[in-house]
Amino acid sequence: DEIVRYLVELKESRRPADIAYSKRASKSILDSIGYDALSGLIDFLPSLPLLFDGLEKVERLNNVLTKESAWQLLHSITKIFEAVLESGRFIMICCDDLQWADKSTLSLISDVLINIGGNAHTSCRCLFVGLYRSNEIEDNRPFSIQYSYLQMSISVNLTEIKLSSLSKEDVIGMLMAEFQ
Repeated sequence: DEIVRYLVELKESRRPADIAYSKRASKSILDSIGYDALSGLIDFLPSLPLLFDGLEKVERLNNVLTKESAWQLLHSITKIFEAVLESGRFIMICCDDLQWADKSTLSLISDVLINIGGNAHTSCRCLFVGLYRSNEIEDNRPFSIQYSYLQMSISVNLTEIKLSSLSKEDVIGMLMAEFQ
């Protein structure tokens, strides 16, 4: 929802360039997925009605996400990212503690990244930073499976940076330096 809130901020700003960009991005999103699909995304992106006047939530039967609606969600989220990226902006997405994410969340992230990565124009404008604790990873867990899937994908440029843990002395040193 952060990207939608950002577009709302631009829409409400006083700078003509920001307002114009928000209008272009909003039009591109609307043209890409349509008003009905946007209505179905309000559960996931609650700021959408602030960006699109008159947009109302569509209730799903028994609030169940079917296989078809899951594909629609993936398609819609990908189209929203592509609309913003193709409008000349950059996106950085940061997700922490991915080792605890469930299979469907990791699958959605992977599929969106692969879809965006498959488009040369949009892939160079998107940076995804996924953070996880390597000591919490097991081979057959959802994170390991999706990580391997991304490593094999030709659409995703994956770089792994391993950081060591901070010691108690490191933390004390940073705090002492900050409070001096």
